[in-house]
Amino acid sequence: MSAIREAIIKKVQGKLFSHLKTQPLFKDWKSSDLWRLSNEIVENNDRAINRFLDEKKFTLGETDTAIDSVLQEVLVPEIAKLRI
Repeated sequence: MSAIREAIIKKVQGKLFSHLKTQPLFKDWKSSDLWRLSNEIVENNDRAINRFLDEKKFTLGETDTAIDSVLQEVLVPEIAKLRI
């Protein structure tokens, strides 16, 4: 995996963590638990994230767009499937 792709995935995890913190379902969760959950979601969807990035062919200048797109188009739908 390229260093750029690894950086994008790490940023996606941070964005996902921030997103989860805003969700009513997770309002009483500890930050450490939310971080673990965001890490698990990203790890479990690694293939889908990489496939999405391959399909969209984002350029280096579109990194922020890539991060936001992965969050909204790949991970947010996965959050809806969680059984918590």
